[in-house]
Amino acid sequence: MKSLIIFFIAVIASSNIFSQEKSIQTGLYLVTAKDSCYGQKNNHTAIYDNDTLCLEQKPVFTVKDISYCDTATANLDGNELFVLNIALNDYAKIKFKEITEANVGKKMAMVVDGEVIMAAVIRDPVTIGRMTVSGENKEKINEWAMKIWQAMKKR
Repeated sequence: MKSLIIFFIAVIASSNIFSQEKSIQTGLYLVTAKDSCYGQKNNHTAIYDNDTLCLEQKPVFTVKDISYCDTATANLDGNELFVLNIALNDYAKIKFKEITEANVGKKMAMVVDGEVIMAAVIRDPVTIGRMTVSGENKEKINEWAMKIWQAMKKR
């Protein structure tokens, strides 16, 4: 039942990737130990919410693994939140369950168009293959959704 709880709820904060590469692929990345970034060419370094993150070189998932993406609004304690919903395809859903089971207590970060749009600790294994990013900035949520939709069209 815990897996039915929304996986990611994040305050909108974004960052640019400070990597040796020109761009980083839109996707979901495991966050590794900070000391693994120093002197390594294989990982990406980013600042998110005043914290330095070391992202693995390859994403766990890319837009190829997304079956749909949409936006919605929600009310949390009288505050209107804007929500970006992402659902994974059947193959990625199984892989996501395995990855979240193996990485409980570790962070994952979502990158859209070179920006870390959220980073959250995996609290429980996620079996439903859905992610949600929420915040108070409707324009930013819509911008991220549009970028994901555009990337999905290119696949």
